[in-house]
Amino acid sequence: MAASGRWRIVVEDVAPREFADRVGGYGMDVVAYIGPAGAPARFVHRGRGPAQVHALTPGFETEAVLASVKGDATTEFMFHCPAILAIRAQGPWSITVL
Repeated sequence: MAASGRWRIVVEDVAPREFADRVGGYGMDVVAYIGPAGAPARFVHRGRGPAQVHALTPGFETEAVLASVKGDATTEFMFHCPAILAIRAQGPWSITVL
């Protein structure tokens, strides 16, 4: 890192945005599904390149890839339980519980 002048780093305790029916964003994000197990969901990506929805372990490691698309695409998947999700995308995206 190079900087001219004074600078500082601040570490904040941040929690993922929670959702039970719909969530959306742009690019990379971490969100928490808090709805019921066994719910079907639709992932929509509107951008270039690949986009994936990863279920994370409590240690924030990838446990499973729930959805994977490329470019402007839509796919469906199932929530087997409430989960922390990492979205890796290159454009706008949304997850809607059906």
